[in-house]
Formats: sequence, C-alpha cells, structure tokens
Amino acid sequence: MKPNLNFKLSTSDIEIIEYALLNSISTANERQDFTRIKNITELLGKLHDQKNFYGKMPDGSVYVGG
Repeated sequence: MKPNLNFKLSTSDIEIIEYALLNSISTANERQDFTRIKNITELLGKLHDQKNFYGKMPDGSVYVGG
C-alpha cells in the first residue's frame, strides 16, 4: 500500500498545524531537546516554502508570490 501524498488541508488547518509546531518548539526548548527543535524548524520551513502569498499592488491589482 502506498502512502497518500495528496492532502486536502485548508489555510486554517495549516495555521493550526503551525501553531502546534511552534508550541512544540517552546516545549522542546524547555527540555533542551535541540534535535527536536531543529526537526520542527525544518518542517516549518518546508510549510513556508509551499505557501503562496497574496498581496495588493499599489494600483489595486493582486500580487501572487511564491
């Protein structure tokens, strides 16, 4: 059986995951578990790199970054 590589997550789902990971970093920091902090930080980086950022240009058009 193959793993599911296609996840259907909303932006709010991703936000919850990010907050949970950030909370895990603070817990790992209290225990000085630096390997776990590194792994979580790398995962947060992967999530960040997959985001598309939207913004407004001065003329009102939509800017899509990422």
